[in-house]
Amino acid sequence: MDTYFAMARGYQGEKGDVKALAMKKWFNTNYHYIVPELEDDTEIRLSGRKLLSAHTRRS
Repeated sequence: MDTYFAMARGYQGEKGDVKALAMKKWFNTNYHYIVPELEDDTEIRLSGRKLLSAHTRRS
């Protein structure tokens, strides 16, 4: 849980200083989301089968 808070708000303490991730406003609302930091070599893949298994059970 501490990691999630550090990603959103940053961290300054014994373990060092961490800058918060960038946040972007959701359209014209007061809601924000954290912008993912992706590199050119970042591998994006499906992890787990929960979404696919939930869909097949309903059919």
